[in-house]
Amino acid sequence: MTINTMMIFAAGRGTRLQPLTDTCPKPLVKVGGKPLIEYHLEQAVRAGVKNVVINVSYLREMIMSHLGDGSRWGLNIQYSIEETALETAGGLVHARHLLGSGPFFICNADIYHEYDLRQCLEFDPAFVHLLMVPNPSEQPKGNFAIDSDGFLREISVDNKASSMTYSGIGLYHTDFVDDIDQLHTELAEHQRTPFYLKRWMANGRVKGHKVQSLWCDVGTLDRLNWLDDQLKAKL
Repeated sequence: MTINTMMIFAAGRGTRLQPLTDTCPKPLVKVGGKPLIEYHLEQAVRAGVKNVVINVSYLREMIMSHLGDGSRWGLNIQYSIEETALETAGGLVHARHLLGSGPFFICNADIYHEYDLRQCLEFDPAFVHLLMVPNPSEQPKGNFAIDSDGFLREISVDNKASSMTYSGIGLYHTDFVDDIDQLHTELAEHQRTPFYLKRWMANGRVKGHKVQSLWCDVGTLDRLNWLDDQLKAKL
């Protein structure tokens, strides 16, 4: 399978990284001497991606000016501008016209990971695939449980021992975005992504894959400093 497109979610305010994010959008915060979002662009290139869609809102001009059209990385970057930052499902629907047709990667701009996205090229595009990590201290209960067949389920008393945390990386198909656009649009924005994921899980359409490589949700100054130390140690 070939995957030509990645969507990077970069519209958030980054309040937990203040005061850094008072004047710098979170995707441009540097770690290991490089803006976070550039790591994702480099990984996109390694995976054979040609087109990157980035949703932007807060301090969006700085992101757009820094990355430009993506030609520095051999990419074609397009921006999905949100006047008010949308949650994941809303952001996908808003950017639908830029995503083409077929499978595409999704990635949160405010994480760091060393997972080789080329492994996703073997995944079945008939399913949503979410990359999962062992529960970190900030998310001890996890988000979902992985069953013995690799399908993701809502956490229950019976399966909580197999719970893991969503890494912020996944593989979708535009058919799923079209499904979001057509179902229950009366839901509040923050309710939409959980609603659709739970619906697809109940229908056996969401799989989980464990990530064993270095991963960090760069959501606080402490985590940012920890990751910076990890990357500098590799130099």
